[in-house]
Amino acid sequence: MAKASAIVLAAVVILGGGPVRAQNFGTPQAEKFFRVEWQAEQTKNGLPAIRGFVYNEYGTWAGDVRLLVESLNASGQPISRTRGYVNGDVPPRGRLPFEVILPAPAVTYRVTVEYFSWRHRGGA
Repeated sequence: MAKASAIVLAAVVILGGGPVRAQNFGTPQAEKFFRVEWQAEQTKNGLPAIRGFVYNEYGTWAGDVRLLVESLNASGQPISRTRGYVNGDVPPRGRLPFEVILPAPAVTYRVTVEYFSWRHRGGA
């Protein structure tokens, strides 16, 4: 399983792809429960940003969802890391939007769920 994830990650980094990507290369636990779809955009002020959705594919509310956005150079190496948060609890088998403003643009990005906690009830 780890080898397959590494191969997929390498392909995403090397090939780039279109502007919308679904990635779940976070912690081994996070990749079982979450899917992240995102695209690189700009804010109204011209700052680089990553916008998208975190999908909770598990049957329990997820809160305190923290994202890690790694800015990558042309070789696929991280050149900076920025953390962002999903506002609110992600419902079971649902999604919530997010936006992470970045300090500088990059060739491409890797977005992962870095941390989360399970909630017994939504919003609690």
